[in-house]
Amino acid sequence: VKIDAKDIKTSLINADTIDLKASGKVTNEGLYKGKQIQINANNFENAKQTNLSQETKDIFKINQENSSIFADSLTLNTLDKTSNFGFINALNDIKVGTNSFDNQGEISANKDISLMLNDDAFINNGKILSQNDIQIQANKDLTLNHGNLYAQNLLHIKSLNDLNINSKLENTSSIELDAKNIYVKNLVASGKELNLHADENLVNDAYLFSNGDLRAQATTLTNNSTFN
Repeated sequence: VKIDAKDIKTSLINADTIDLKASGKVTNEGLYKGKQIQINANNFENAKQTNLSQETKDIFKINQENSSIFADSLTLNTLDKTSNFGFINALNDIKVGTNSFDNQGEISANKDISLMLNDDAFINNGKILSQNDIQIQANKDLTLNHGNLYAQNLLHIKSLNDLNINSKLENTSSIELDAKNIYVKNLVASGKELNLHADENLVNDAYLFSNGDLRAQATTLTNNSTFN
């Protein structure tokens, strides 16, 4: 299935390959199901409400009340905003490139999840889960006000400018933080290794904990609290 339009709003797309392109907004109000799914738009929304009938839900064995995306691999690029109020799952990788990101639902992948941000607009009131790596990179500042990021292997968060950790950041495996300046205002806890690299300033006003090695590198390191 290949669709090219100004705006795209659908309730059900079921195909091996799904290619959606819109100069405006793409809205999923039901289900995308495919092997390779690619979306290019100005805005994308995986909606909170669906227009699927109960019969369709039964046929596709959907238990979620919100909109869903099931793919082998998902590539999603938006010039402005990506919003998820539902459920997104990939058997392989999920790659998202966007200006601002708002996740109120659940995003999960059996392999890697990659998120590239062009602005400091990251909201995660839902969950992001990977059976391998989660990689988040911001081309400007990045502020984490909500946690719920879980990677089975590595949680890697990078900012080309300031990285502000304002919420608890916990992972049963390893965590790597990389930025020009890192400001830690809340708990950062790693079940394995914890690596922090700041090109200039690393300021810890909270609690840095690691069950494995804890490595911190910066031009200027200020510890006002605890390294453990």
